[in-house]
Amino acid sequence: MDIKRISEDRNILKSIFSDFLVQQGYDRVLIEEEMRNLEIVVSQKQLCSKEMENHSASTKDTTRFSFNGSQFYPKKRFVLAVVKQYVKEHPGITYNELERVFPSGIISKQRGVIRPLSVVQEWMKDNADLSSRYFLESDELITLNDGLQYTVYNQWGLKQFNKFLEIAQSMYIVNSDKKNNDVIDDIPEHLHKSVLQISKESLQSFVKKKS
Repeated sequence: MDIKRISEDRNILKSIFSDFLVQQGYDRVLIEEEMRNLEIVVSQKQLCSKEMENHSASTKDTTRFSFNGSQFYPKKRFVLAVVKQYVKEHPGITYNELERVFPSGIISKQRGVIRPLSVVQEWMKDNADLSSRYFLESDELITLNDGLQYTVYNQWGLKQFNKFLEIAQSMYIVNSDKKNNDVIDDIPEHLHKSVLQISKESLQSFVKKKS
């Protein structure tokens, strides 16, 4: 059944509604007479389905960002580059000071934006999946003045990234290669559910005439 085509054809919708009212005991002649005054509205409701998930994945935002004239980076690489640059500009900064500049709450109080490598390695013993959530290559690690190595979190959703972006913009001149949109709002028409609605005033008028 072509639900989409039916939902877009007002005549078909009126016919379906008319048949339903006949089954409820209304006179068909009266129904057809009143149908001319009925307003039928088709609204759209988002589907929560596997297809919707696939669409979200296929339309993942690929906006890249640069700061102070640097190259353009994907979001997670942008985060790493900004943190590394800040450390470079503040060679004596401590871990606690860095934590105040890039607060853990942006991501989570436990996982944080930056964590000691040794701590993350301990976490990985119980949760191997964490190895994909932090930058762990040798050239990605950050060494602070205490001689210890630190790693930056690399899983950034739009909401979390925007919080980091605000911090970066307070420090540097940030540019993007395109407008940064929340692509979840960009849903194709075929991923919507059609819902039949009859205006309250029209239905009340019809019921009064039958009684």
